[in-house]
Amino acid sequence: MVDWKLFLTKDFWSKKEISYQYVHFTNAFFATYLAAWLSSGNILSIFTGFLIGAGVEIFQALGGHHKVEDRIRDLFFWALGGIVGFIFYM
Repeated sequence: MVDWKLFLTKDFWSKKEISYQYVHFTNAFFATYLAAWLSSGNILSIFTGFLIGAGVEIFQALGGHHKVEDRIRDLFFWALGGIVGFIFYM
């Protein structure tokens, strides 16, 4: 079960935890930018970061990583990187 109150705590969004998210954000940024460039700016390419992130998180969950809260935070940064990547393409 997910403890939704955890998302509002300072420890969950600590500088240390956020500093680990640059990998998810950067990968999603470049993947989405590339997808937008290859598709001539197709609006659906904005979902590239989220879809890659969902695949990675599912793969990790199958591998035994069971902290749902961490996966949600990671997916947030995958999606954010995708949105910013698409904005930079525009």
